[in-house]
Amino acid sequence: MESPSPFVAMHIRFDDEANKKAKRSIRTGKAEAEIDTSAAEAAAWCWDFCSNERMRIDEEKGNPARLIVGKVGFSEQRRAVIKRMPFPLSNREAVYRQILSKAGNKIIIATESIGDEVDYGRKIRRRVRLTGSNYHVFEPLSEDSSRFSIVQYLHAGGHIPAWVVNQKLPESLSVAESLREEFARDEEIDEIKRGSMAA
Repeated sequence: MESPSPFVAMHIRFDDEANKKAKRSIRTGKAEAEIDTSAAEAAAWCWDFCSNERMRIDEEKGNPARLIVGKVGFSEQRRAVIKRMPFPLSNREAVYRQILSKAGNKIIIATESIGDEVDYGRKIRRRVRLTGSNYHVFEPLSEDSSRFSIVQYLHAGGHIPAWVVNQKLPESLSVAESLREEFARDEEIDEIKRGSMAA
């Protein structure tokens, strides 16, 4: 799939014919990128779902809601988000349980949809529930670099035209691009390499 960034590889698996017959939209997406920070730092940024920066970006995109619903200890949280969809489609609501874990030297954030009802503090009309799961994997490459990958399986709550899926999928996988931009040290790394070559 065409990625909005040359530094992020994106892939999609989407069977349009099967989904039309079933009157639903199910797809799997994947994105990968190298990040100029440690796996722990990158994972902490992703875990902070409602940071000021990410709330601002969501508001600029016109998404109606983004919030942490509850936490259980250090490694589990429930979160909710409502994503704006193009007219005449209804907005999509996702309520997830998120777990932070470790496997060897990799850090994993696993997310699965849950059926909880969420009080957004105001009435939000015309929304359809999304279901699915995704996995964020952070693998150390060195002390200050890591490889990030996200695999996302999503049932869009009814049938959505393929052109909308193709438009929205890169957006839903854009955490890889946002993460890379947040920690980009291209100039610093190039300067180190130039100094090494000069020496």
